[in-house]
Amino acid sequence: MLNEKKRNIKYSFLIPVYNVEKYIDRCIESILSQPLFESYCEMILVDDGSTDNSGKICDGYAAKYSNIFVFRQSNLGLLQARATGVKNASGEYYIFVDSDDYIEDDFLEVIDRYISKSRPDVLVCGYYLCSENGKKKSFITNFETESISKESMLEKFAGTDKYNRVWGKVVKGNFLKEHIDEIYDCAVNIGEDKLQTAYIIKYASDFLLINECLYNYILRDDSIVHYKSEKDIRDAIYIYSKVRGIVQKICDDQKYSSSEANELLLSYDSNALNTVMEHLFKYNKRDISLSEKKVALSGILEDNKNFFVSNKKEIKLKFINKLRYRLYINKKLVMLHMVDRMLFRFKKMVYR
Repeated sequence: MLNEKKRNIKYSFLIPVYNVEKYIDRCIESILSQPLFESYCEMILVDDGSTDNSGKICDGYAAKYSNIFVFRQSNLGLLQARATGVKNASGEYYIFVDSDDYIEDDFLEVIDRYISKSRPDVLVCGYYLCSENGKKKSFITNFETESISKESMLEKFAGTDKYNRVWGKVVKGNFLKEHIDEIYDCAVNIGEDKLQTAYIIKYASDFLLINECLYNYILRDDSIVHYKSEKDIRDAIYIYSKVRGIVQKICDDQKYSSSEANELLLSYDSNALNTVMEHLFKYNKRDISLSEKKVALSGILEDNKNFFVSNKKEIKLKFINKLRYRLYINKKLVMLHMVDRMLFRFKKMVYR
């Protein structure tokens, strides 16, 4: 039955779904409204063990449209949900969309124009950051279009988190399928975009960046982006360490000189450490006791010492042993806690 529904597909929209009953209709409808969707596209919805009505909503669309397919799995996480999507997609290009986001009305029309003209392995578009205060444009190139090499994309990827997002990317599906076991070999809910993008850079040859903003990324107050747990931090360190190995392998494959590779890895290490420190700050803002935070962070530092000291000279962290690291982090933790308290008291005074 599934094969009977399949047609000649150019674009596969891959959407992981987990407890998004408030948002999934908007996401799906934004794709259905694309003029090219009926003729050239399919939608793969992966219900990752939702406990709300998300799965039923997806089933309703699949029953109504012959090119919408629903797959179910236990709650394995975002990365494995995307793996299921890749495994079951049949399009030439895969378009990743998060289920609480949506695309612009002309998304597919613009994308297809560029894809048909230059046939890149990967196309990356600009996006809108959407909040209660409105929509803010975020460009990924200063030019109308920018065709770049693997090496240039790797440099952009290593220096900032701006290019690590899988959503907003249109990717040739053949190498994702070919290397699916390698790319999707773990189950995490944080840093999975970074990991996928690293593999995309590893196996793609050319990239096209366009400055048109076509994707709407929703900033949700209840998103896991804003709340970090001890597991989140450990997962982030694991992913950043794993991705570092991929970056090193790309440098080796592309015949980087030792100095070029070291410079690129230093840029990556600095960015990775900064991101993890931001996670630590968000963890500090959780409503749990200071002693619980100290115990958790001491364990994190002890178990991941190499991550924090990898480039201590350049990053200006001169704390060699775990005791001094613990004192450093605990001191920072206490200071952040005090700042939070002072700001809280100041707000009470101002608005009393």
